[in-house]
Parts: sequence; C-alpha cells; structure tokens
Amino acid sequence: GKNGCFLKRRADVQEQQLDDGIRPADSGYGVEPDGCEGRLYIGNATPGEPELIQSPTGNYMAFYDGVYQSITRGLPEPVPADDGVRVMRIIDAAFRSHRDGAVVRC
Repeated sequence: GKNGCFLKRRADVQEQQLDDGIRPADSGYGVEPDGCEGRLYIGNATPGEPELIQSPTGNYMAFYDGVYQSITRGLPEPVPADDGVRVMRIIDAAFRSHRDGAVVRC
C-alpha cells in the first residue's frame, strides 16, 4: 500500500504440523515457532525498522466446527461468503500490482 506493508514469509503452520504427525489436541499445535513473525512497515515508522507481529494460535478445528454449526443449526457461517470474495479481490489486486509495477484498485 501507499502507507506501508505487511510481510510474512510462510503460511499457517497447522498444515505442516499435521503432516509431521502433530495433532490438534497436542500442546503447541497451531503455534508458530519463534522467528516466523510478520513484519509490519508503516510509513511513519523509522525506515527499515518493522514492527514484529506474532500470528495468533491457529485453530482449524474452530473453523470446521463453525461450518458444521452453520449447516446443521443454521448459525452464521464462520467466514461470510462476501468476506471470501473481498479477500480474493485483494489477492488478485496484489498480483496485478506486482505484474504491472503499479498501484491498482480492488
């Protein structure tokens, strides 16, 4: 963006943990290891001095429990469809911005 950016080197750790045999009920599941923090650069901050942002503990199970509750009990879905569409538009805009080397609108 014009006023800053957020950089994250890796995706959520849960998939790799599951592949490694760590189960959702195990201690440390969904917790990122040290050194995986995101870096937030804001226009008014000292150049080159990011704020480190630790991701919250991941919890795939809460999402799928929410999907189940939405389907079986009519509760609101855990991620409304409109939110998903907005995220996809932002991701598409990021790709276009990178490709064109320009600021784009979503």
